[in-house]
Amino acid sequence: MSGSQTKKSMIGLAAMMGAALLIIAASCYVKKQGRRQPESEYVEYDFVMGTSMTQTLYPVGNVKEDRLSACAEEIQKEAERLDAELLSWRISGSETAAVNEKAAGNTPYPVSGELLEVIEKSLQLCTDSNGALDITLRPLEAEWGIEDYDSGSDPDFQVPEPSVLKEIEDQIGYEHISLNEENSEIVFDKNGISLDFGAVGKGYALDRIYDIVKDKKELSGCVIAVGGSILVYGTKKDGTTYRIGIRDPEGSVNDIMGSLELNPGGGKLCVSTSGNYEKYVTVNGKRYHHIMDRKTLAPADSGLLSVTVCCEDGLYSDGLSTACFVLGYEASLPLLAKYEAEAVFIDKNGTVYVTDGLKDQFSLTQDRYKLSGQE
Repeated sequence: MSGSQTKKSMIGLAAMMGAALLIIAASCYVKKQGRRQPESEYVEYDFVMGTSMTQTLYPVGNVKEDRLSACAEEIQKEAERLDAELLSWRISGSETAAVNEKAAGNTPYPVSGELLEVIEKSLQLCTDSNGALDITLRPLEAEWGIEDYDSGSDPDFQVPEPSVLKEIEDQIGYEHISLNEENSEIVFDKNGISLDFGAVGKGYALDRIYDIVKDKKELSGCVIAVGGSILVYGTKKDGTTYRIGIRDPEGSVNDIMGSLELNPGGGKLCVSTSGNYEKYVTVNGKRYHHIMDRKTLAPADSGLLSVTVCCEDGLYSDGLSTACFVLGYEASLPLLAKYEAEAVFIDKNGTVYVTDGLKDQFSLTQDRYKLSGQE
């Protein structure tokens, strides 16, 4: 194995351990020093969409390693394409960046069918969550600038002035976006509005990756993690369930507070987590995290430390985890029911709430937390 490959593996492993969801090694072989076991599973690490990507592929029979490697490369390239050509507001050549530049002031701008799908589904979530998810918050997030800091304490961080935030309020609001589905066009009815798919993009990537893996006859199943979102598909050769760990929001990056035992069979499940520990800065003992609440123009404060959402659709699981984190436990339940999704909530008191559809699959592993009703 080359030096560059070894470095890539080590970087990928370190990044994976920092994710909100972890594939627990007890049920998943982790590549060490470049060794792989294609007869049982094949693991690749990459960096895409601004985050870590871990692929664990489960072959049918004795599939040769080069076929699994080719499959992993196809998956990686699809994630890279979605970021660079479709979803990124940062990359000038992406369709989203072009929309943000040219769709202002009631000027219709044509969009591809693929981007139209992302916008339609995202706007539906924005509407159904009453703005708890809002794909136009980039100006607010930029003003707070929390993503520019390494998580931890930083005395240089400054909370934005209320007057400045009030001015930015005029630049956000999903209600200012309209779509002409017949002509596949988007319109922003005022200047300053822009799209940011950071809360749904990785989940959408899982949906497109599923379209690839479901047709791969050499695979019986896979687990694909892109940042805090995971696709679980198919079955493993030994018939055991997939075990997905939920990070301890008050522990170190590789601490697990509980796990989900999942078995999607011939279908798929997508699991996404949002938490106040992913990107944050602490000043004078107070933590400011990156998940913004449009109503307060500040980091969401719903009493939660993290939310993990499980459903069949990746974009929805990703977006719902953000929306539910902003809404809080009680207010999230009708929204989850509408999307046929299940969730695990962890609040600031150490209480864990698990919706009915996941109660049999969830196991608590940390004594510092208590399941609701067992305090």
